[in-house]
Amino acid sequence: MSYLLIGDRKVRITSLEKFYDKNNMITKKDCINYYIKIFPYIKPFIENRPVSLKRFPNGFDKKGFYQKNIDENFPSWIKFIKRKGVEKYPLINDLESFIYLVNLGTIEFHPWMSTLDNLDSPQYGVFDIDPMKRFTFLEVTKVAKTIYSVLEILNLKSVAKLSGSTGIQIFLPVKKGYSYNRVREFIRKVSVIVNNKLGDITTMVRKREYREEKIYLDFLQNVKGQTIVAPFSLRPINGAPISMPISWKRILETSNIRSAQQYNIKNITFVTGK
Repeated sequence: MSYLLIGDRKVRITSLEKFYDKNNMITKKDCINYYIKIFPYIKPFIENRPVSLKRFPNGFDKKGFYQKNIDENFPSWIKFIKRKGVEKYPLINDLESFIYLVNLGTIEFHPWMSTLDNLDSPQYGVFDIDPMKRFTFLEVTKVAKTIYSVLEILNLKSVAKLSGSTGIQIFLPVKKGYSYNRVREFIRKVSVIVNNKLGDITTMVRKREYREEKIYLDFLQNVKGQTIVAPFSLRPINGAPISMPISWKRILETSNIRSAQQYNIKNITFVTGK
């Protein structure tokens, strides 16, 4: 066991040489170093809001688990957000809290869509494009482009990110004061338009067994308390891919985005902007 000095705080760091992904020689130390570098980028998406953690302390090939409650084993300097009198979400506003959680084996960070200022009003709506094995990533980008086009017609600007798994997620910033119900209903209506255009490859059927292996347009993510993996979060799968924000220009004008897992812990360099 060792300690990392962050500001005036000594953060405990353990088992640095443990393999999280032995096939790709990715260690716990690699993940900690990545998250130290990435913190300025991920911070705006996780600060001042409830965040659920997905932990894989024994490696990517072992079963992970979600955690949203701080227990008595957490140090007293970790701040928390109390919900419903029971749930105590960690508050991740500083690097020392962030790295403490990473050291626990947290690979994925799943923030709420709303902040402490108003937990009933999301900052954005989400289109979660969730493909089945039947379709390639080319069809996923086709769906993303169609959503983009519909929003552009409505003079609404959106941003996108690769999920780091199989799909693309599109974020629509919304003005303060809108309820989750109102945002979800708008996302649903846009999804209906897209589904009418691309019904041969998309579906809005919730039950997986009835989707005919089509690409699911999941508007039901837009509910208070639901979370979606944060931009720049690692994913606990082969190669440690990144849930990477990506410009619409690259999606619309180029064909070099081949996979939702295109960026990973070993091929991304934030200091150069690549």
